[in-house]
Amino acid sequence: MRIIAHRGLTDGPDNVTENTVPQIENALHQGFDCEIDLWRLNDRLYLGHDKPIEEVSENWVAKKSFWIHAKNDIALQWLNNTELNYFWHETDHFTLTSKNIIWVYMGKPILANSICVMPEHFNFSYEELRKCYAICTDYPKRYKKKLAALEDE
Repeated sequence: MRIIAHRGLTDGPDNVTENTVPQIENALHQGFDCEIDLWRLNDRLYLGHDKPIEEVSENWVAKKSFWIHAKNDIALQWLNNTELNYFWHETDHFTLTSKNIIWVYMGKPILANSICVMPEHFNFSYEELRKCYAICTDYPKRYKKKLAALEDE
């Protein structure tokens, strides 16, 4: 199962470091995929959850281990002309990524081979999580350890 570092976080929520290049690079170096929030304004790309904050290059965004959450319509249109792995959602229960993987909104039922988002906030069993293609979490290091220990049992 893949583990996706939500906004590049590895040890829990951190509004200061989330969606920043150093934090995301750190998560990638630890072997995690990363969900990033991407904006496009005036032909430039930016990271940021609620608003565009840190400018990034098209080359930087092209990493295969990114799950790119388009945050505005211009970003979505730009991404649609790429081969990148992206999606758009707000509060829909399910959405398909550009790679045809189901992204499940927080707390909604896990579907086989889908991505469960923020399982730490819900009481999903290990058996339920095992059905997933991936989990997207603020605690990827914790889940990596926990899932490895459960597999060894």
